[in-house]
Amino acid sequence: VKQLISLIVVVFCLSVTMKADDPKRPNVLFIAIDDLNDWVGCFGGHPQAITPNMDRLAKRGVRFTNAHCAAPLCGPSRNAIFTGRQPFQTGMYNNSDKGWHKKHPKVILMPKAFGQGGYATYGTGKLLHSSSKGVFENEYYTGQRWSPFESKKVNYTKAELPSKGSDNPRHVV
Repeated sequence: VKQLISLIVVVFCLSVTMKADDPKRPNVLFIAIDDLNDWVGCFGGHPQAITPNMDRLAKRGVRFTNAHCAAPLCGPSRNAIFTGRQPFQTGMYNNSDKGWHKKHPKVILMPKAFGQGGYATYGTGKLLHSSSKGVFENEYYTGQRWSPFESKKVNYTKAELPSKGSDNPRHVV
């Protein structure tokens, strides 16, 4: 996770400074996985983590091996990733802190900055969850597709979904 946070910050900083019509503008793929550790093959791997696609992406991109998160809690850490600001700047110190965007209405979040830079942005999953469509759109950019509020149903087969648990005693089945 630490490596991904550094990668995201650097890629974001580089991409927002590029012109939207720049033909050499890089593609950006932001992947965030809770508790990833160094299990991905390109970071040393783990016998239970078989990651050929992630390994191929790493060979074509940039890998960061020394990164740190802004906060030890998911809410403030996610907020820091999306805003580029530390908890002492946003006032978000714990997971129950809400409404930071009302205190900082001029802050442009990463998905919106990419959108304003001419990128098509897509998001789904845990980093982009919210129980309110308004909060989701205000905080994570109205132009998002695949939001939790998307009306189109996505049907996955059992083969497409990951299995639950493993032989690792730290995993809960």
